[in-house]
Amino acid sequence: MNLEEKISFFVELMTCSQPITYWCFDKDWTLLRTTNINQDGAEGQHASIQKYGEEGNEPLISYNKIGAAWATIFEKEGDTVRHYHILGPLYNSDIDVSVIEKEMDRHYVANRFRRRAVNILAGLPVLSATRFWPYVQMLHYCVWGEKVGFDTFSHKKSIVDKKTWIDINMRYQPYSGFKEFLLRTFLK
Repeated sequence: MNLEEKISFFVELMTCSQPITYWCFDKDWTLLRTTNINQDGAEGQHASIQKYGEEGNEPLISYNKIGAAWATIFEKEGDTVRHYHILGPLYNSDIDVSVIEKEMDRHYVANRFRRRAVNILAGLPVLSATRFWPYVQMLHYCVWGEKVGFDTFSHKKSIVDKKTWIDINMRYQPYSGFKEFLLRTFLK
C-alpha cells in the first residue's frame, strides 16, 4: 500500500467509530483533503504547528484556550515538511458553552459570527485522551511506518506560546464608571 491508500484506509476506519476530523495540508498550508464538510476548525493553528514541525518528527498534540485539541503528524522529505496530517479539533472532556462565550467576549467576537462559532465549537466531538492517542499513534504509523509509545507524547520541553506583557482587565468592555474615569484622565 502506498501512503495515500494507508491514509484513506485509516480515515475510513477512524470515522466509522469516532467523529474525528482529518485534515491534510501541504507545506504552504493549502488544504488538500479533509473529512470536515464545512472545512472549519483548523484555522489559526498553523504558526505554532509549523514551528514545531521544523524541529522534529514527533507527533504534536496542541490545545487552544477553550480546551480544543489537535494532533499533528509531520510527513517529511529529509528535513523539510511535505504535508501536515491533523486530527481534530475535539475536546478531551465536556465543555460548558459559557466557557466558549466568555472567550468570545474577551476577543470581541461580533454577534453575527458568535452564534455560528458557538454552534461549531459546542458541536465538536468529546473523546478522552486515552481514546484519542491510539488514533494519533495509528496515523503516525501510516505516515512513518514506525510505532510510537506514550513517551513520544511526553515532551521533555513543553512549548507555550504565551505573550509576556501584562493583560490589564481595564482594556476590556464594559467600562465601569471608575474605568471610564481612568481612561478619560489618561487620554487627556
